[in-house]
Amino acid sequence: MRVGVYIDRMYLQGGLQRVVANLLQEWDALGWETHLITESAGVDVFTLPASTRRHVLLNHPKQRGLAGVFDNFRIVRGLRTVLHATPFDAVIALSPVANVHLAMAGRGSSTILIGSQYDYAPHHPISAVKRLFLRYFYPRLDALVCATAEATDLAVSAYPGTRGVRIPLWSSPAQGAAGQVVRVADWISPGRKVFCACGRFNLLKGFRELVEIFDAIKDTHPDWDLLIIGDGEDHDILHEMVAARGLQGRVLMPGWVGNPSEFFAASHIFVFPSRSEGFGLVLIEAMTSGLPCIAYDCKVGPAEIVTHEADGLVVPDGDQAAFKAAMIRLADNAELRRTFATKSCLAIRRFDAKAVQPLWDELLRAKRKTC
Repeated sequence: MRVGVYIDRMYLQGGLQRVVANLLQEWDALGWETHLITESAGVDVFTLPASTRRHVLLNHPKQRGLAGVFDNFRIVRGLRTVLHATPFDAVIALSPVANVHLAMAGRGSSTILIGSQYDYAPHHPISAVKRLFLRYFYPRLDALVCATAEATDLAVSAYPGTRGVRIPLWSSPAQGAAGQVVRVADWISPGRKVFCACGRFNLLKGFRELVEIFDAIKDTHPDWDLLIIGDGEDHDILHEMVAARGLQGRVLMPGWVGNPSEFFAASHIFVFPSRSEGFGLVLIEAMTSGLPCIAYDCKVGPAEIVTHEADGLVVPDGDQAAFKAAMIRLADNAELRRTFATKSCLAIRRFDAKAVQPLWDELLRAKRKTC
């Protein structure tokens, strides 16, 4: 199988970039010939297979405004050139813009064209013009892959004629930014218990709420700290909140780390206060590390990953009191933490490569039969 993965940039620390790394690593391990297609060049944040072949469509970062419109034409032209020069079996695009580029560039090609959407679209409004582009071009893709059933149904209803296919992301050990290994001992002191969170620092990820909730329980749980791995536009706001509440030394923010699985292994409870997801890959990574998890029942993903009261706790979306109660409950009950951790390691098997890869195989086989 010769497969290409198309994304705008691989030099960002983001969820889509991690998805790309997982796809390429798994397919390379199967012996497939893998290709990475990007709009512009840059230093990869995540480790990719050495054998993956690279294609760069622009010699500069994509611009904004009118210049960006012309760059879009250059990208589509370059992508069409790559598609016609390389006998791909399939190319998978990530992000709505990349999906449109692929649908435009792949016209007349025998390559299987697969788009994907890994966010909850209503939480990321787009202009009327962009909606028209998606409504026109999504049905021209051979399939649009979403990670959850709800997201798939939403895409199919929003873009009539689109062939939606649910394929969840698969589990793997947490992978961080290459070259940014941080000593766990520099952040987590011996004997301390740790609530751990991880993600991009923005409003939808809920870390402001998490700091407020931890501030409310810090005095009743003096042996617990809060570790938040990540960075982003809320960096200054979160640090100011910590300083204003006197939480230095109790709320730990090491930034992005290249060894998140080591931090997960040193933690006791994973907390996921996100208010909007396309799936919640980091939840799977935490469960793979044997952490009991607490998550909001946000759109979309957590409720399809964590089974409430079986391998973790899923609380009503935005109910800070319920989230706080769940943190206290697990912090005070070591036996329940052990039970959830054991069951989560078993439950997560439905997201391992052995369970998910056959769904990709089925999608590609079904399409090839009609070619």
